[in-house]
Amino acid sequence: MLDPADSGLHKVARMMGPRIVTIAAFNLVFVATDNLASRLEVGSVTALVYGWLIMQVPETLLATAIGTALPADAFRAICAPPDRSVRGQSRRASRSLLA
Repeated sequence: MLDPADSGLHKVARMMGPRIVTIAAFNLVFVATDNLASRLEVGSVTALVYGWLIMQVPETLLATAIGTALPADAFRAICAPPDRSVRGQSRRASRSLLA
């Protein structure tokens, strides 16, 4: 059970505060745009949602590829003998992402 007097709990709550406010503001934007779209003709909210989803596909694919490839490549370069080039690893990762 969580102890309200625990100093660690207070530290976590202080660290989470700004993130919760940011997420709330981000979601408020969606509520506002959906509210405005709901006042238009039928299907406007659906078009808005599908447009957002379609717009996010390239960003999601690229971010997933980068988030998967680059950290593993960077860790290998850090742990590798000094004769291996970090710059070469970065170039290969960039080429594979942009291909």
